[in-house]
Amino acid sequence: FSWDETANEVRHAGKLGNLPLIVISSDPRRNHLGNRWDRAQAEFTSLSTHSSRVIAEGSGHMIPYQRPDLVISAIRQLVGSGGQASGGAAVGSK
Repeated sequence: FSWDETANEVRHAGKLGNLPLIVISSDPRRNHLGNRWDRAQAEFTSLSTHSSRVIAEGSGHMIPYQRPDLVISAIRQLVGSGGQASGGAAVGSK
């Protein structure tokens, strides 16, 4: 795994326009990559004009296993709203 190569691929992938996007990020207290990871997650969120970010409190990298409630909620939000992600950041407490 090359962090720099992966980040470079994301930068060159281009913007997603208004494609709905919800970025679910691991709990910063459980993330050993620190500010670098947080900046990358913010960059992912900026790829779409209809995006939001959720912090999965209590989870590490395996969010679908550790916080399936947030994954299900994000899917329902996108499906229920006709694909419109609500703006801003949210924190998912458990």
